[in-house]
Amino acid sequence: FRRPEFETTTQVDPGPYAMGDHALVTTSARYYAGGALPNAEVRWNVQASPGTFAPAGWPDWTFGRPVPWWMRWHRSGGGVTHNQSLSSRLGTNGQHVARIDFDGGEPIQPWAVTAHATVFDVNRQAWTTQAHVLVHPARLYAGLKCDKAFAQAGEALKFELVASDLEGKAVAGVAV
Repeated sequence: FRRPEFETTTQVDPGPYAMGDHALVTTSARYYAGGALPNAEVRWNVQASPGTFAPAGWPDWTFGRPVPWWMRWHRSGGGVTHNQSLSSRLGTNGQHVARIDFDGGEPIQPWAVTAHATVFDVNRQAWTTQAHVLVHPARLYAGLKCDKAFAQAGEALKFELVASDLEGKAVAGVAV
């Protein structure tokens, strides 16, 4: 065991973000004795995996790809992930800013993006921190609500549809 000599933090504006946007992620490192870690090595690893969107105020509605309650363990994107890595150095202020461009991903769905930043000091001690964001496939979602979870063959089902923005507010006048 080695006593930690410095601390790191990683932050990102929580968004909301949609495909076509970008986020700036900042990692900072400071010695516990005071002062920044200038010119320290930083390694970024950014991972995107399938995410879900469930806006507040719509508990019985489905937005995006439905996942039945008996398959909650199943990842909605079939286990697809995307990874990117970057190595750089902290500035004289002990910070590094990475830009993450959200260019798209298949399948079209929300993506949970995690940015890990590992900082190494002169003694090769390393600390990793992370930040998370949800990236939406578009600025609007179509929500679906069905009157029942199961039906017999040939039985009619009643559906309701709504358009919602990324904050969960209903949007009128949008064709769904």
